[in-house]
Amino acid sequence: RVPGQEQLLIKDLSFSLEPSQKIAIMGDSGIGKTSLLETLACLRNAEGNIYLDNRPLHEWPSELLRQRLTLIGQHPYIQTGTIADNLRLAAPEADEKALQKAIELAAMSDFLKALPDGLNTHLEARGYGLSGGQLQRVALARLFLRNPSIILLDEPTANMDTETRDVVIDNLLGFAQNRSLLIVTHDPAVARRADIVWRLDKQSLEPIDKASLLDSERGRL
Repeated sequence: RVPGQEQLLIKDLSFSLEPSQKIAIMGDSGIGKTSLLETLACLRNAEGNIYLDNRPLHEWPSELLRQRLTLIGQHPYIQTGTIADNLRLAAPEADEKALQKAIELAAMSDFLKALPDGLNTHLEARGYGLSGGQLQRVALARLFLRNPSIILLDEPTANMDTETRDVVIDNLLGFAQNRSLLIVTHDPAVARRADIVWRLDKQSLEPIDKASLLDSERGRL
């Protein structure tokens, strides 16, 4: 339910995300995809039942839930401090080797080399000084420093060029091999890498044939 509006944004929606399963959700802007992810991350109230390991989501202690589940939104949280400081938000004790591995997986090396201070580059709140795609990669590097069993991603590659997008998705799927992944995207090239693709439309989820996604991608190219 959207605050201040009587009409439900999403109604009578039911699905399961299984262990190790990769699901992509597509749909028009404003249809409720982001709201769905935020609800699954316990950031929005919902009328209905959401279960994690057969336990109602609202019964999970917040700290334990954050260990199990990670959500990366379209506008990742960035605090005032260096890039390294922002990476260590996910793992305060991470050593240099762990940071470098996360940087590699998130394809951050190219733009870090272009910054005079590299990892020690100072960022203001909201990440002023980095592009949208670079900030997304900082957020993904934080993901790679964590050990969640469930990953929720909202347009994680929207501001990346094709080459960077493909590297990031390859590494993300490798990282998520034994984890559950739910990814919202408008990009057919990203969606078709998932096990299952759904379209959110008229408050319901409809399956999408991956062959149609390939045709759509060719059309865009």
